[in-house]
Amino acid sequence: MDKVVYLLLMMVLFSCKTTGNTQEKKEEQNYQKKEVENQGSNVNTPIIKKPTYISSQDPINPGTVHLIASVAKITKDASICGKSYKATVTVKVNSVKGSGSGIVNMISAGQEITFGIRKYMAEDFEVLKQKLIKDQEFFFIVEEGLCRNMSQTAYVVSSFKVIN
Repeated sequence: MDKVVYLLLMMVLFSCKTTGNTQEKKEEQNYQKKEVENQGSNVNTPIIKKPTYISSQDPINPGTVHLIASVAKITKDASICGKSYKATVTVKVNSVKGSGSGIVNMISAGQEITFGIRKYMAEDFEVLKQKLIKDQEFFFIVEEGLCRNMSQTAYVVSSFKVIN
């Protein structure tokens, strides 16, 4: 008797088993049909453009600020807060696009500030000077670092990109 109940139970369980995700397969087939139909018609498909700078939806690392600024001056062998840099750039901030957590002294629009340039970016000062053209707008990613006396902030450029 137990064997018969066990056999019936197994038959019921196996009969209820699905053979796959039929709903997902049907949706995929319908999507493919629509794509084929649209290829024959004159339906305008939207053109997706790559953003020129990081959008505000992208995560920003802690201690980092994303901003748009115009270059005012490039200096060779300068120091900020007692730390020497091969190159520094003075910029006028046009807008701040976002910042990560932990920023002590936030940069604001309209502010003129000097950033240190990372050593690997400033290896050849003349090439850097050609890239950072005066009065041109750039998208900067800068990292905040506190000075030795902990009362001032020094920003270092992590990367920059020309804004067209």
